[in-house]
Amino acid sequence: TGFRPKQLIQRIQQSGGVITDDISKKTNALIVKEKTKPSRKTKRAKELHIPIFDLDEFIYHYKQYKDFDTV
Repeated sequence: TGFRPKQLIQRIQQSGGVITDDISKKTNALIVKEKTKPSRKTKRAKELHIPIFDLDEFIYHYKQYKDFDTV
């Protein structure tokens, strides 16, 4: 919650992604500030086998598929 760099949101939305506050089986990925901090969202993502990324990991992963500059 509250961890949403504006440039990241814009890039995700420009690529057709949707930003939500909830985790569901429709969720493709969870981006968190710190992967080591347990939360309701990370627990739910793990239950649904949804990948969990910190910001640096997400940018690295995303660069593999898109032209994505540093946020």
